[in-house]
Amino acid sequence: MSQPSPPPASRGASDAVTALAITENIPVGTYVMALGPDHPLRFTFVSDRWLRMLQLERQAVLADPSLVFQRIHPDDRAPFTAQHEQVVAEARPLFWEGRLSVHGVTSWVRIESIPRPNPAGGTIWEGVMVDITSQQQARQELERERALLHTVLSQIDAYVYIKDRQGRYLYANSCAQRALTGGIADVRGRRDADFLPAEVAAAIRQVDEQVLRLDAALYAAKAAGRNGVHAA
Repeated sequence: MSQPSPPPASRGASDAVTALAITENIPVGTYVMALGPDHPLRFTFVSDRWLRMLQLERQAVLADPSLVFQRIHPDDRAPFTAQHEQVVAEARPLFWEGRLSVHGVTSWVRIESIPRPNPAGGTIWEGVMVDITSQQQARQELERERALLHTVLSQIDAYVYIKDRQGRYLYANSCAQRALTGGIADVRGRRDADFLPAEVAAAIRQVDEQVLRLDAALYAAKAAGRNGVHAA
């Protein structure tokens, strides 16, 4: 025999327990903020992981939401506060990436929240906070490597450039830039036909298309002069 279905009140309580368990086990911090007609903006729920990320006590932050703003890195606090005030005033979503400073340790987080009307009046924001420190560190390291590569390529006496499949320049080092335009214009996003004689641009495009078609390197001699690049 099948078991009888639990009464609606029991199902509701069970669903709430399941939802809380899921919330506490996902790898992000979660929170709920509410702004009512008779009370200022305040937290009504904060997950354990959210509290650990901020190193705050639940009762303290429920009583004083400004404690969270004190965890924002001093250099990011003013812009975050301004954005948050606008979000609250206009009842719109929040998306912010920035730094926390907790007991002298800096980390990067992404905070997102979505508003919805509160049946009792006012607005509720349900949000998440994600630790993106490792991604940010990887991004910064990539930027440092790109800057170093650009410095190296700018110093070598050779034409180095990158194009997309449509022949638009994505990158050109200083030597290539000088040869193509005399160093007076940025070649990125432009094609050879934008600054070279039509017959020269057509010859270069023909070589580029051969490279794409054969998926192999081709070597073509070119002579560079102040009036542009001439196929040799």
